[in-house]
Amino acid sequence: MDNTTLAVGCQPCNAHNAAMTEALAILEALKYAASMGWENILLQSDAQPIINYIHGSQQVPWQLQAIISDVKLLLSQLTFFSAGFIPRSLNCKAHQLASIGRTNRNKVCECPNAARAVALFTGEEKVN
Repeated sequence: MDNTTLAVGCQPCNAHNAAMTEALAILEALKYAASMGWENILLQSDAQPIINYIHGSQQVPWQLQAIISDVKLLLSQLTFFSAGFIPRSLNCKAHQLASIGRTNRNKVCECPNAARAVALFTGEEKVN
């Protein structure tokens, strides 16, 4: 499978903490991927607890249960999904993508070559 960053986006959210922000971002990314018909997704995040909640290896706090439940429902509809932890110190590309997302509020844009790393990946479609 060829891993290609396809999109990055940003939208306002009413999150109460960083964990909720991360979980909502993953949920919105999966909703977008579903709307595009993408079925093979690789997610990398520096939010270790959220990755653990997705894998079921850590109990989900009640504040995040509805979000994580929605994430798992979307994941069950994919052909392939992998979620992995990437240490923040190695995650500079995610911060570049977040900056791009913040400057393109409320929309999804094509990822520039310089920021290809962490976002939505699929082996089915490529950005030229």
